[in-house]
Order: sequence, then structure tokens, then C-alpha cells
Amino acid sequence: MTTLQVLEMDSGEKRLNELGYKQELRREMTLFKTLAITFSCISVFSGTPLYGQSLYYAGPATLIWGWVAVTFFTWFVAIAMAEICSSFPTTGSLYFWAAQLAGPRWGPFASWCCAWLETIGVVSAIGAQAYSGSQALQMIILLATGTNKGGGYFASKGVFLCMYMALIIIWAALNTFALQVIAYLNIISIWWQVIGGLLVTIMLPLVAQSTQPASYVFTVVRKRQPTSSEK
Repeated sequence: MTTLQVLEMDSGEKRLNELGYKQELRREMTLFKTLAITFSCISVFSGTPLYGQSLYYAGPATLIWGWVAVTFFTWFVAIAMAEICSSFPTTGSLYFWAAQLAGPRWGPFASWCCAWLETIGVVSAIGAQAYSGSQALQMIILLATGTNKGGGYFASKGVFLCMYMALIIIWAALNTFALQVIAYLNIISIWWQVIGGLLVTIMLPLVAQSTQPASYVFTVVRKRQPTSSEK
């Protein structure tokens, strides 16, 4: 390898060479595109159908301060993951990191455990996202057709299941596209969520028939148990 080639390397490629690997994949993702993918994965709107249950059974303070607490501790996980990622900028990510950190004796077992835990987590996350998305579609259709009191259409269990499966199939199809296409779709997603979130935040107080004071939002906690019909 010539001196010029070494100088043209970025820090990630240099680190790969130090680990004994040659970079094979192209680094085409910009910082903003990477942010867009991450932002789409932790979409705020995908969790909105669960807000009603949280507010009903636990109250607004539990929802808000629970979010703050979880966010605080998640930062430590993110910082640790970023440190590991910068130290081992390889494909395989979690599996490779687990193997390297566990050492030669326990590395294969740690990598195996990591792979299965990641698989279970991804399957669960996709299912939860599709369920939340289907609930959101169910509510949108209901509101658009007249609400509960106005004779609106509330999707049956069968229709709900079809929406659930349709979302998963659409997501699977989208992930067959080239990486750059997915990146641009996620850029659209991030702006859609930011602008949509701002519009919802602005419009809700304007169209709401009544509002609660800040003391209610930040201090009220409920301990309501589900009834037998709700279980």
C-alpha cells in the first residue's frame, strides 16, 4: 500500500486495516442519511396509539416523566454503543463486537447469544411497529368517516389483521431497494415526522374543546386497574 493510499483513507478505513481487514463495502451514507434512518426507526408517531392506554391507566405524569427517565438512561447505552462502533467499524456490528469484547474463549458464545437476542428484538419491534401503525390507520379511518358517534367505520379484527400484514409486506418490499433509495425514503420520513409533529403540537390546543393546566399534565398519576372486560 502506497503512502498516498494511506493518506486518502478515512479514519474508519484506517481502523479496519489496524484490525486486519480491507474495506470492501462503500461508505455512501452521509451523517444526515444515517440520522434519518435512526429517526425513522424510533418514530414518535408509531407509539401514539399507546398514549391513550398510558394516560388512562397511569396518568399524564407517569407518561411524561417515564419518557424523560428512559431517555436519560438510553443516552448511556447510545454513548457506549457509539464508542464500541468507532473502535470496531466492521460489518456484522453487534455480533462482531460481542465476539471481540468477549475474547477468544467466550467470543463465539457471546456472538451467538447476541445474534439470537437481536433477532428476537427485531421481530418483536417490527410486530409492535406494525400493530401501532395499524391502530393509527384504524383511528384515521374512523375519524375520517364520522367518528364513533357519527357512524364512522371502525375496522374489524379481520380488517385490522389485513392492515397489519400489509404494513409488514410493504416494509419488506421497501427493504429490497438499493441503500440510497432507502436513505432518501428515510429523509422524506424524517421531514414528514418533524413537520407533522409540529402541526399536531400546534393544532391540538387550537381545536381541543377543553385543555388541562400544566399542573395536571406534570403531576397527576393514576393507579387504575383494567376491568375484567378490558383484560
